[in-house]
Amino acid sequence: MNHLSKLTNSDYLKRLGYIKEICEFQSNFTFTFLSEIFSLVGSMILLIWINYILFLVMFGVTIVVLLGNIIYHFWIEKNYSEFLEKGLENMKGDIDFIYSWKEMGNVDFCSYIEKNQNKRMYEFKKKEYSFNSRGDLKNFWNDLFIGNFSTIIVFISSFFILKNQLSVGSLMMFLNGINFFINPMLNLSSLMLNYSMIKRNTNLVNFVLNLEEKNNLNDGLLLDKIKKIELENINFFYENGKPILNIPTFVIDKNIQINGKNGSGKTTFLNFINNCFKGYLGKIKVNDFDIDTINLKNYQSKNILINSSSYFPDVSIIEYITSGNNEYKNELNVNIQKYNLQNIFSEMNFNINGQIISNGSNLSSGQKQLMLLLKLFTRKYDLVMLDEAFENINLNISSLLKKAIKKYQNDSIFIEISHNKNYVYNNKEVYFEKINNCF
Repeated sequence: MNHLSKLTNSDYLKRLGYIKEICEFQSNFTFTFLSEIFSLVGSMILLIWINYILFLVMFGVTIVVLLGNIIYHFWIEKNYSEFLEKGLENMKGDIDFIYSWKEMGNVDFCSYIEKNQNKRMYEFKKKEYSFNSRGDLKNFWNDLFIGNFSTIIVFISSFFILKNQLSVGSLMMFLNGINFFINPMLNLSSLMLNYSMIKRNTNLVNFVLNLEEKNNLNDGLLLDKIKKIELENINFFYENGKPILNIPTFVIDKNIQINGKNGSGKTTFLNFINNCFKGYLGKIKVNDFDIDTINLKNYQSKNILINSSSYFPDVSIIEYITSGNNEYKNELNVNIQKYNLQNIFSEMNFNINGQIISNGSNLSSGQKQLMLLLKLFTRKYDLVMLDEAFENINLNISSLLKKAIKKYQNDSIFIEISHNKNYVYNNKEVYFEKINNCF
């Protein structure tokens, strides 16, 4: 099973938010625990020595305060995850509002986005108010007892003083020693109560950070060229009982075009071939070698997968296309001249020296697809996987790009997906439902 595929973006953001509090807790735990224990034990011995009855009274009141804090902590632990979720939803509402500014001329859509943003903000503020109210109630509970602690002790001590069982000097010592007992007691209880929540959050973070790594990521056989990929009895699923891929046998040794219904697993299939997933059943062989014996970094470096779900960081367009590699930049510049790609740039109003802003919000769908396809002119690949790569580019420009791609990537194996059959090659179309028994 591919564990990471079960996580949403919100799950990642929540786990990211846990890291700071985990680090702060772990960095302060040992020092806080030892110093508070030392203070607690020392003050307890002193206070019992002064008057054990007053100590028992103080201890009883402290227990009452602790009970209130424990109830508050369990409420926080129960609702903290939901509070973070509401905060993330509120943030996503703000992001949706910002990214939708181009649609603000549409009154209905503008009203919907604003309503959605206000709803998320209201839900978050309601939860935030609930948290703040519980916090104020806890503080009131603490102040009610701890703030009047000295008054209670003085009142009880007066009876001992009248009976000459306690001196005023001893009372002053006792009052001065109270804080050295109560504060460490509360701090230690808070530390221990938070430990369970921190431990749970640590496990959530470690779920992502400490997943079993592929042993052959940097080791294994180095491939000279990918010539053939074989799949045998492949079963892959995101969740138990919901298989996505069930492929008895399939061989990829030449260009293929994949057609099929929406949701039939075609995109997952390309990701699978690109070795994005693990935890599957069955065998994958590359050039007759089991993929577990192959150096995966070497294998993945020979592949390229182009699809519309790519994220575009805020970098220059040329840096994105070439991944900041100077050799790739030189190769791209040579190919721009060789295949007259500047004519395509002019036709699509595409500035290769421009900047990507906000996940490509300053670029049209066609310009973003062109930017992805230009990666095919930076270096040679053994395996090129195209997932709806030409859908937002007009036919004339698509035709020019395909011819250039064919000439430059002439030794590559192409695996293509296109609902409109907008392929680079048209030699072997495969209906995915015939090879994938899940559908």
